[in-house]
Amino acid sequence: MFYESKSSGTVFSVMLGALPNAHLGLFNIKEKEDDIIYNDSMLHRSIDPGAGAFSYHARTWVASMDIDAGEEIFIDYSDAYFNREKLKHAPRKTDFEQGKKILDEITAFLERKKDAGEKVDDADLSTFKNIVSIYSERTASLFPTTYSSFMEMLTAKPTDQLPWSTVSHPSIEWITQNGICLDNIAMERSTITQAGNGAFARRFIGEGQVVTPAPLLQIMNRDTLKMYKLVEVEDKLVCDENDTEPIGDQLLLNYCFGHVESSLLLCPSSNAIIINHCSDRQDWGGQCGGGKGPNAMYRWATDWDTNTEEWLSLSLEEMQEKNDNRQRGLSFEIVATRDIQPGEEIFIDYGHDWEDAWNYHVENWKPPTGDFESYSSITRLNNEKKDLLDLETHGSNVQLGCIYLEKKEEEDEDYYDDEYGGLVKSGEEYKIADGTTREEYYWPCTIYAKDEDGDAYTVLIEQSPQRAETSWAAEDMPLFLTEYPRESIVFLNKQGASDQNMPGTFRQPIGIQDEIFPEQWKDIARDNGD
Repeated sequence: MFYESKSSGTVFSVMLGALPNAHLGLFNIKEKEDDIIYNDSMLHRSIDPGAGAFSYHARTWVASMDIDAGEEIFIDYSDAYFNREKLKHAPRKTDFEQGKKILDEITAFLERKKDAGEKVDDADLSTFKNIVSIYSERTASLFPTTYSSFMEMLTAKPTDQLPWSTVSHPSIEWITQNGICLDNIAMERSTITQAGNGAFARRFIGEGQVVTPAPLLQIMNRDTLKMYKLVEVEDKLVCDENDTEPIGDQLLLNYCFGHVESSLLLCPSSNAIIINHCSDRQDWGGQCGGGKGPNAMYRWATDWDTNTEEWLSLSLEEMQEKNDNRQRGLSFEIVATRDIQPGEEIFIDYGHDWEDAWNYHVENWKPPTGDFESYSSITRLNNEKKDLLDLETHGSNVQLGCIYLEKKEEEDEDYYDDEYGGLVKSGEEYKIADGTTREEYYWPCTIYAKDEDGDAYTVLIEQSPQRAETSWAAEDMPLFLTEYPRESIVFLNKQGASDQNMPGTFRQPIGIQDEIFPEQWKDIARDNGD
């Protein structure tokens, strides 16, 4: 996402990017950072009206430690997330680190006391806990107050005893009985041409069975997703005060549920987000062809999410208050309306308004012109290992990216070369390694020369638009890297040049059926005097 737009922003990441809680002493998954997961090759903007209407990005998460069956999955929100007043008592990473040292000392003390034939009881634990609390109440909160609980903590988990003791441990039987399955569906290319990816059944799903849960994040005002023209003021991009009309909506709108008479949007944070539209009102092709209609539906969550029923009675003002406190409490569930076979694509009906909006978009769509007319797929260029010296033959959206890490300890003048008229450093060390191939590690670059063996280049590094200005850029001094490996050069979109930035791309929320939408949330109808 680093080069997706001309200003930095936030990313809405579903599933493992949104569902796990944070635990600063027990985070057991992390993002896999050694891949750029981007696919813009499914559609072409010159012939496909669906180009830019779905995300081309994805993220992969991997286990950072062994995770036993039944263990909760946690991610690292960072210490900064817990700096709010409400969370100030939550233990930080340093508390767990300090607690581990204290745990070792307590264990050694109790062992010595037992070896001496002295009685060990709850008073010993209470004394230690009180002493620790003088220095850090957060660290002290990690320790049990009884000797039996202390021994249970030590014996139940050979490592990470303190973090392990701060979470509950439901049995596999309890999870099987009370949990709800998230892995019934897998993401593959949709059978509907313009839809991008879709959701496919991984196993048989019987009629009436929950296909997948859909916890919802609320956006209280859909105008939040409107985009405006930006201008540069004092080196910062801000909204143009002279141009108050929006230029479009953010892509997230297409993944959220809404009602035509409400400003509220509800956005799934699970894999329900990849389920496409199908209706029996027209032939959509693919596995939705022949007027079969959808094989699933959405409804408000049942007993697996006990908050939904309460939240359905809230006013928008009450929901806003909860939203201000970073609370959510609504969920849908996707339910099979007929038997679904393994490999079958899952569909729901997005509603009449969505369907009418899509048909209008297709009927009035024209290929882009101007800056967006010349185009090449970044995915195809990288997969085909196209010649880097032939950049002019590719679309105007294309630029090259080279891995570069600024080294502040180096003195620029030591690398000046009269022949090049700039700084010259060896680029041989910039080889792909784990953790270095995220988009933000790539800086715009151009090819200056190709080595005789054809496996390396001399590249000209350009200032990254979203990085702090370097000393060489401030001095208008070119930076050349010699012996630069081909494997560390990729094709990237120029900022703001991808499909989703095109004017007129399709944007429309998924419609919520009127019969299940609470009347008190219809604020647009009320504002219009209806």
